[in-house]
Amino acid sequence: MKNIAEILNRKGTREHLLMLFLCLLMYINVGYMHYEVYFSKISSEWCGTRPFLSAWIDVAATLLLFLLCTAGRRKSAFVLTYSTLMVFVVANMVYSRFFNRYITPDVLDEAANFRGSWWMQYVPHAFCWTDLLLVVTTLLFGWGVRRIEQKRTRRDLLWVLTLIVLPCVLYTLKLAVHWRTADDVKAWIDSIDFREDTKLEFMFNQEYAIMRNGILLGQVYGNIASASKNVELSDAEVREIGAFIKQKAADAKPLPESLRVKGKPNVVFIMVESYLSVASQMKIDGKEVTPCLNELMRDPRNYHNLNVTSNRGGGESSDAQISYFTGLLPLQSEMSVQRIIKNRVAALPRLLHEQKGYHTYITIPTNRFFWHQNEANLSYGIDHTIELGNYENGYWCQDEEIFNRLQNVKLQEPYMNIILTLSMHGSYDTDFLAETPVRSPFNYPSRFSAEFCHYLDKCFYTDLQIERYIAYLKRSGQYDNTVLIVCSDHEPKEGSLGMDDWSMSLPLIIANTHIAAEMFYVGSINQIDLYPTMLDMFGLQSEWRGMGHSLLRKGYNNTISDTQRRISNNILRGGLRFLQH
Repeated sequence: MKNIAEILNRKGTREHLLMLFLCLLMYINVGYMHYEVYFSKISSEWCGTRPFLSAWIDVAATLLLFLLCTAGRRKSAFVLTYSTLMVFVVANMVYSRFFNRYITPDVLDEAANFRGSWWMQYVPHAFCWTDLLLVVTTLLFGWGVRRIEQKRTRRDLLWVLTLIVLPCVLYTLKLAVHWRTADDVKAWIDSIDFREDTKLEFMFNQEYAIMRNGILLGQVYGNIASASKNVELSDAEVREIGAFIKQKAADAKPLPESLRVKGKPNVVFIMVESYLSVASQMKIDGKEVTPCLNELMRDPRNYHNLNVTSNRGGGESSDAQISYFTGLLPLQSEMSVQRIIKNRVAALPRLLHEQKGYHTYITIPTNRFFWHQNEANLSYGIDHTIELGNYENGYWCQDEEIFNRLQNVKLQEPYMNIILTLSMHGSYDTDFLAETPVRSPFNYPSRFSAEFCHYLDKCFYTDLQIERYIAYLKRSGQYDNTVLIVCSDHEPKEGSLGMDDWSMSLPLIIANTHIAAEMFYVGSINQIDLYPTMLDMFGLQSEWRGMGHSLLRKGYNNTISDTQRRISNNILRGGLRFLQH
């Protein structure tokens, strides 16, 4: 015991113990990040001990890198390591609070989204009280780093290498207990071949790959590598895509004229932000929350469906445009629009323009660079962008201004105008109507959370603006020659309504088609089903028929199989040439 005490009292030993303490603080931060992003928002399934090793290697390997970069200066290396890892920790946690996933390189290209001050209202929602743990670890780190010396020594490099190698050896020994044959060893070697992770895990579950492999391998190397280039599809994957497209095209037999719109009516396609079916099913003291939209649904000539499943992935609102315009299933772990903007694809606006002579417009409440909207419009074949976000409205145009300004815009007929609304966007913790001339007519039950009440108020407000716009279409003589489509981009952010006992189903209204409403499928459907339905409604010819099913054809099936998702993933990641138009 005396010898142990003497060793611990040595200055060099105390320094390394203090350095180990600082490493443990960084390890706690990284572990907290993975808990907050993955285990609390994505999956609570236990994933073995590999993540513990990966998190430790993140800390030790980053420290080794900065020791080399600073020529062994201890204090500088620790400060740089802590700061770098903290950037990843905070960035991932903040991003996950809004998008329920790790941050991807795609997001770094979205600086244009922060024009104006709209985003500041979301800052309080980026943090929660448990984040005080990071404050505590930072204070302890500051206390500890002041007590280590700046001196340079080669022993530090050996010490950090030991921190990396020793856990890896122990982890390998733990696994080796279960090895029985050479095939077992080979299987283990294959499992740590990161190229295999990139091919398999990143394609179908990037979040698991980042949690399992850590920041350096999973997020830095793997994330950038997988996003920097298209996946090279195998011959079997190419054949599978080709066979799928060919079979879908063969199944799309011509439909009778009674299932097509007559002539070339205008198309007003209103994509409502965060619109849930529950809003249109809700009455408060006998008053409807969305009376205008409900009136459209009550009209027996119109089709409506309150059981639409959101197919969004990692791109939120931009995913809805992909689903509705191309019929593709968006990628779950990245913003699919990043793939779309590099290609000219078969999409509803382009097909209407080329085959029917439509003039295609999109009305956006932000600026045209928000979420790559301008580039995406070119890919979809949208000719004109009506850009309503500006300096005066903070590049965040509310729905009243959107629909009022559209009444003064002359569109060349026949036209398709895609209108994106914005006012029903979260957050829902403040009284939105207090800042508008509209007042809520509802006395909500006490069991409703404040957030849910504010959400319903926003629904009422947007419904009123749509009602006024429809009245304008009728006054101007356009309505009778206009197919009106109202749909939702996606459900509100999980947990943002303060209540979890409501269905997340989305609505769809297709009005004024003069196609008998009973000819459409009435059960549960998917967002991707609108694309093939529109192809049938307008008699559009396209070999690409989408991943979904037309609501006008018999034998409808709303199941999305693993094969469909695999094919859609492969098309987006490496096979968009199949959709090039």
